[in-house]
Amino acid sequence: MAQPNGRRGGLVVHYDGPFLPSADEGRGRRCLHRAIASNDFGSSRDHVYKIVGSRSVDGAPSKRFTRESYKSSPTSLIKTRRRDQDHSEGRLKMNQHIRPQDSLSGISSEERHVREQLAAFYRICDRFGWTELIYNHITARVPGPERHFLINRFGLMYQEITASNLVKIDIDGNVVDGSDAKVNAPGFTIHSAIHMAREDAHYIVHTHTTEGVTVACTEEGLSPHNFYGAQLYGQIAYHDFEGISVDLSERERLVASLGNRNYMILRHHGLLTCGDTTAAAFFRMYQVQRACRCR
Repeated sequence: MAQPNGRRGGLVVHYDGPFLPSADEGRGRRCLHRAIASNDFGSSRDHVYKIVGSRSVDGAPSKRFTRESYKSSPTSLIKTRRRDQDHSEGRLKMNQHIRPQDSLSGISSEERHVREQLAAFYRICDRFGWTELIYNHITARVPGPERHFLINRFGLMYQEITASNLVKIDIDGNVVDGSDAKVNAPGFTIHSAIHMAREDAHYIVHTHTTEGVTVACTEEGLSPHNFYGAQLYGQIAYHDFEGISVDLSERERLVASLGNRNYMILRHHGLLTCGDTTAAAFFRMYQVQRACRCR
């Protein structure tokens, strides 16, 4: 799921997202303007021109990103860079949470892989709009006998999650990676319960989408009367709402409600899916989210 970046490694490039060029033309333009004008790519500038030369907008070749246009008007790129720098000062401050690449040097290759997969999972959910500002969580079990798992640092939006700033905690909610990071208690309560009880639940995603909460507020729950809902008939678990999940005693009831299923609707709350891989957990969330939206 993750695509490493050759210049810095991990999942962070500049300020606008995990990949460059961005799939979003506007964001990609800003990134490339800054990169070309600031020599960020150094000797790879020719490669950058090749990349941008092949991109187009609305089917027409892009005239904005060519060697000729850069040579003829380099000051325009510099002005654009300065304008973007002024505009992104706030983002530079926000991105101080990004930890250097060597912060991952002391971890195993297995944990690094899980971190990269989980960080990419957060970015994909952000793309799909399955976010709630700094709330909600996607978690992953860390390989090994210690029963640790990874969760997002409280205060960061999904688009800011990277492999290095994910927080490693134990089943009691203690941060064990040496950082001073904070985690959200409800996220720990729900996710730790399932990670502890289900050996196959390596990844867990929980959302508060409008469609999901709407269905969660209905007495009958998810309808099987659409293409997506029919595929999930008999596979959905339900858990009654007990308020904000800060009571650790709720963990036993959560586990009992989920049983051996991989889909759960938390009544008056939201959706939850789990899987042994990021792909499985993501696809299950996609299915149940589509079923809720079609309803």
